[in-house]
Amino acid sequence: MNTLNVSWLLLSICLAFLTTFATILFYISSREDYKLHKMISLCLVSMGTASIIWVLWGWSLASGPSDIFGIISNPLEEFLLNGKVFSADNIYTSVPASFQTVGGVLGITFQMVLLMLSIIIVVCCLGDRQKFSSWIFFCALWITFVFCPITHIVNSGLLSSDGAVTHLVGTAFYDFAGASKVQLTASATVAVILILLRRKDFAKNDILKTDSGIMHKIISPKDQLCALVSIFGLIIGYFGINMGATLNADSNAGYGLIITIIMAFSSMIGYVGIQQFLLKEISILSIAHGILAGLVLSTACAGVVSPTQALLMGFITGVICNYIVRIIRKKLSHTVGWDVVSIHFPASVLGLLAVGFFQPEKGLFAGGGVNQLLAQLIGLSFIIIFVCVLSALLSLFVDFILGWHERWAHRENRI
Repeated sequence: MNTLNVSWLLLSICLAFLTTFATILFYISSREDYKLHKMISLCLVSMGTASIIWVLWGWSLASGPSDIFGIISNPLEEFLLNGKVFSADNIYTSVPASFQTVGGVLGITFQMVLLMLSIIIVVCCLGDRQKFSSWIFFCALWITFVFCPITHIVNSGLLSSDGAVTHLVGTAFYDFAGASKVQLTASATVAVILILLRRKDFAKNDILKTDSGIMHKIISPKDQLCALVSIFGLIIGYFGINMGATLNADSNAGYGLIITIIMAFSSMIGYVGIQQFLLKEISILSIAHGILAGLVLSTACAGVVSPTQALLMGFITGVICNYIVRIIRKKLSHTVGWDVVSIHFPASVLGLLAVGFFQPEKGLFAGGGVNQLLAQLIGLSFIIIFVCVLSALLSLFVDFILGWHERWAHRENRI
């Protein structure tokens, strides 16, 4: 990897890291009843826990050179980045040869940022009601037993180019910038926790107003400004994620950037368009949700769709996410956690399926047959089942050992 590519990846990592703070700001501004100091503490300690675990055994478990049943690697083989750094002229640096692959130190850092984003999505969706000790315990378990195995499965395990699924269907599962590892995994985890821990006890409903069957939250001007700032931060951060996914400062990175823009704003048009049609009113949260759905969509398929396909998929994703948000708000809950599940989960699924339909020479609509679509379906099914089962077991285990959340009545008395 030449100096330009190293600089490009460094810039992408910095921009991607901005996504974590933009996500925190966005979800905190979406709720006025959060205890701000506890939410900030939860988020920052979670990021610290994730980074330490990733350096100690997470990277080795996720992307080490060994392979155990296509699911994990040996967590001790590259413990504490063993073999990834060396001393030259009394200065520690990266192994030059490793810069050619995602295994270089820059690649390790990029994957760490994706891990932080996953953790932040989960903790912000659950809010400030969980016990601090229980969440940190769950966070460590989730990174070790859910995120790291999924990363290995996608990058170098069952779903990789040398994995069992590739040998079975003749083509590999494709994920452009980690939608399956971040958005899909995090949103599935949130859904499982909310269901198992009885959401009506776990958090208080948002203040909503209802009109023509659509519900949106009323937020203060200060929070509207925070939401606006956070959305621009998310857009810039997702630029970094999609640019860094290519690992090179080339035309592929530039193409991913323009497709990200197209998908984000076409999804916004679809989301607010259907809301305007039904409600005759557009809120800043609906605009933010539409843009976020398009950004999530782009992380799955930005490198394999044409501008026309990106425009179409973005619009469809915005409409579908708006519909799912409204249905879940009516049937289940009006809380932020379910809003996130309603956006991140369908957008990531649609993006990964779009690869099976549109990937050049492999997609169903590109004359490549059903093999790529079949690989995407198998990969999606495996990831969802794996994440849901492991997250459910870990949630129940933490609830049994430490007790997961603070009851609302008890929390009211403490305030």
